[in-house]
Amino acid sequence: MLLAVQDNDPGCQRHLAQPLPWHAEHVLDDMTALIDHRLDPLELHPDNLDYGVILQKILSSGLTLQIWCASCGDFHAQSDLVADWEGDSTPCTMWSSSGREKHLADPANFVWICTTRRHHLTATPAIMYDNVTKQPAWFVAKDHPSRLMFRLERAPRHVGFKFTNRLRALTFMPRTDKVQVRRDPAALFDAVSALLQARDLTRPGMLFEQSEIEFLVEAQMLCQRRFEQELPCHIIAQVLQEGLNAVDFTFLLNAREVCSLNDFAERYRNMTGMDAFQNPDLVVFVGDNGSTHLSWSAVSNALPTTRMNTGLLCAPYWRRWVSSRKLLTSLRIPQTQRHLASLGFMSPSEVANFQFENLLPRARKKWAGNCVHAALAGVFLACMLSSVRLNHRN
Repeated sequence: MLLAVQDNDPGCQRHLAQPLPWHAEHVLDDMTALIDHRLDPLELHPDNLDYGVILQKILSSGLTLQIWCASCGDFHAQSDLVADWEGDSTPCTMWSSSGREKHLADPANFVWICTTRRHHLTATPAIMYDNVTKQPAWFVAKDHPSRLMFRLERAPRHVGFKFTNRLRALTFMPRTDKVQVRRDPAALFDAVSALLQARDLTRPGMLFEQSEIEFLVEAQMLCQRRFEQELPCHIIAQVLQEGLNAVDFTFLLNAREVCSLNDFAERYRNMTGMDAFQNPDLVVFVGDNGSTHLSWSAVSNALPTTRMNTGLLCAPYWRRWVSSRKLLTSLRIPQTQRHLASLGFMSPSEVANFQFENLLPRARKKWAGNCVHAALAGVFLACMLSSVRLNHRN
């Protein structure tokens, strides 16, 4: 079976360009920026639309299609091969509350137009889309009249990770002339989901089981960026001797963040009658105003939605923030040797790249703030592919 993955995020494309088991021949720009700045405005005028020209410009500018072949176990750059299944995610700025919310008037709509046109031309047997839940089902269905549509709005808690918030609309669209649907994929997902939820033992406090070196590296970077000086040597020594819990790292927060943390603590006491500094599972986003926002885990017992900005998720009890590696871990992107070994990533180069060792914490946070929960995507894909059979395959 051939599987294909598109990616429009520049951070992901830079990562793909590194020496991984797969590679990308081109490092691309953000697709929305491409539409905004590289196409002639006259070409985007409704009276002059030539989707073929726009499609060729987008592809020549480098919309990379990574095709993975199950028989050889390797990735290949875009070629004449047509994938049996393709995972696609067009820019969410059209619908996202953190984006422009211009809907069909957003320039990113042209990325969608060109992508769907290519699927019509190549007759891709099956497609999986993901996007924010504000993207309506009709928007996807209108451009794929020859496909069945299975759409689920699911979060990590549906696959056994209730301590993470990341609700997404996942859509599976097989062509009726190329794929046989042998069972209801949504029903299969729900059956698997029930089993995984019953085994869920996750809680936000687990993300503060950080290694000393991992956290000190980030604390050092934050100290240099905010105060233009090194992390004090006595802090490093105390952590290495006594552990992270021996130091109160809130001294690295700026005045606004300290005020936000105190506001969250006060609101928590007013709502529950308990001390926020005694709850190991309370995590707050100090990038928000704690007196007006409730970006915390107090009610849902799940992390506040991970942002792509530089704001920190802090825990009053632990007196420190969730590191960028732990944010990736919360989305089931493995960061420990044990987890990587279980996936077969054993060589030093593979481990280094998969752990994003070449990225700064800010770049890791951007990944964590924009990616689909890996376990949710994996279970969804497995259930969808287990429910269908390609007509040209045995």
